[in-house]
Amino acid sequence: MPVTVTVNSSNRIRVGKTIKDGRYAVSVGKSGWRDREAQISVETKKGTVTYAPGTLRYSEVKDYKISWTRSHTVNIKLHQGPEGWIKGKVRQADGKPAGGATVHLYEGSWEPHTEDAEAGRVRTTTADDKGHYAIGSLAPGVYQVFAEDSGSRGVGQSAPRRIVVKAKKVKAPTLSFRKTGTVKVPFTVAPNGGNIAVGLLDELGRLVNSRYVYLDSEQTSGSATFSYVPEGSYRATVIGTGLAADSLVLHGGDVVISETIATPQTTAISGKVVLPDGQGATASLTFLDSNHLASSYYVSSNKGTFSVKGFHPGAHQVSALSHNSVTYGSRKGKLVQRDPVAFNVTAGSPVTDLEIRLEMGGQAKGKIAYPDSKASIKNIRAIATRVVPTGVTELDVVETSIDKKGKYAFDRLVTGVEYHVSFVDGDAVYRTTWYGGKKGKKSPAKSKVIVVDAKSTTKLGATTVRSK
Repeated sequence: MPVTVTVNSSNRIRVGKTIKDGRYAVSVGKSGWRDREAQISVETKKGTVTYAPGTLRYSEVKDYKISWTRSHTVNIKLHQGPEGWIKGKVRQADGKPAGGATVHLYEGSWEPHTEDAEAGRVRTTTADDKGHYAIGSLAPGVYQVFAEDSGSRGVGQSAPRRIVVKAKKVKAPTLSFRKTGTVKVPFTVAPNGGNIAVGLLDELGRLVNSRYVYLDSEQTSGSATFSYVPEGSYRATVIGTGLAADSLVLHGGDVVISETIATPQTTAISGKVVLPDGQGATASLTFLDSNHLASSYYVSSNKGTFSVKGFHPGAHQVSALSHNSVTYGSRKGKLVQRDPVAFNVTAGSPVTDLEIRLEMGGQAKGKIAYPDSKASIKNIRAIATRVVPTGVTELDVVETSIDKKGKYAFDRLVTGVEYHVSFVDGDAVYRTTWYGGKKGKKSPAKSKVIVVDAKSTTKLGATTVRSK
């Protein structure tokens, strides 16, 4: 059966069809770029399979660079193992079928309001006139199914529902749209001009939506409008200020205007990223406001110095991440930050001489194995998470890949700090509960706690793992 092969390179799409023996040819055209990344997808009767980072569950195809100066051979191997498929319904808030709704399938424990929310999406389809949908060619595993509407009926989005897919047909829970409304957020600022980031926080303080509003140098007020917001309680914030309006309650069909957020005059901060010997170092800096929302990003100079404008009065934090390896004595390793640096900003008073210290990271290595299989290890990553978190993900979580023999090594651990060691399954998209010991026993392997030192590599030994 012929299938359609699509190549998307630099947002230019080329399409070809396979012939009887499965061969295909797609011309990408001449371009000024000598080498470009290409995303290759295959359209079958069971849906679209995209071969790109984050959606490699069904093929061994990797990321490709193409050039118009020569031809490239890309062999695509469709998933040949056990396949499952799901079917379900989508309903409007009033219970009527939501014909034409878009249904997304995400791999693993998907969270809608995170920076990497789109990384785990593996399928998208459209419900028919009666609200029915079906998605096939699925490898067995845990998924989240989620529906959204174009907005023509003002019904917004459904809550994500968890579903376990096996090598057979599975009936998914009915997806019901929640009633939505509109939130308007007025604000005032000092006459600086530029983009103002406005966000909505849910009851747990998580950022669920954000907008940029551009103001010219003479404007001192503006407003952000959020449409199709699900019913619930929210607080509006101007990101970077740490300021948030009083909580508001939104009901379906309502238009709610939050209290005006008045932001004071901003100021600048400057400082230096330093090594243990006092020398400067280049690092990527992330600044957080008092709501733990990223307000600014910056890269320090080769000498470690930085100067950043636009900070509002209040409490802030900064974390640093260095990608360089350094050598001290006979030891070579990565630089790490022990804790984020907290500082306070007062209107009209610049912050100077802010020092961010980096130190040599500790190292640890280990090995995992399956008790009942001699197959190579695939698509698993080792995770080290601080037992006592700092609240900054970049400092609290260290990930590393595991090779085909099950070996892994951490090199960004802070010495003297306790870490939990666990594992991530499914192209680093979702977490799986792992169990150690012999078959039938269920002692959690991820409860292992490690502490590393600066003098030697900590050996973690072998861990036998088993999925539940």
